[in-house]
Amino acid sequence: MLLPPARARLLPALPIAGREVLRAAFGADGGAQTTARDLCAVIGWDGLRLRILAVELLDWRGGGAEISARLLAAVSEQRLILSCVGEAAAPLTQPYRVTWNDILGWQEGAPLRALDPHRAHPGTWQAQMAATRARVLDYLAEPRSALSLAALAPLGLLAPFATNQADTAH
Repeated sequence: MLLPPARARLLPALPIAGREVLRAAFGADGGAQTTARDLCAVIGWDGLRLRILAVELLDWRGGGAEISARLLAAVSEQRLILSCVGEAAAPLTQPYRVTWNDILGWQEGAPLRALDPHRAHPGTWQAQMAATRARVLDYLAEPRSALSLAALAPLGLLAPFATNQADTAH
């Protein structure tokens, strides 16, 4: 497996579908931009081959807003939970905080898929992450064992909130 080297680190493995998947985190700041972000690749055996099963946002900071996420094992062995917290300091108002969970499901011979991705309210950070996840899922439909920032950029992972840096449904 080949991933971008910036801030590369391994996170503890998680159980899913009777096996364990590795989580490899890495920086994806993209140079002199004012945002900072870390991504996490989920790597494991899909029943047919070793591959990248998912790529998720772990941390993002920019424009007075911040999102952090943790990928956790679920009670069901066929799922993982992505637990997210978003915070923003809106001008002339109190800062606010938004939390949500997304469920990623196991699928033999394929990348992890979002379960119930349509429950996010339009215009929210959750909805934007779900739309990005759908593009990543399409990209990972062809088994991949390497990622580059150049390959991830068109999917929206490097600028996940370029058009909306505050959650509009708080």
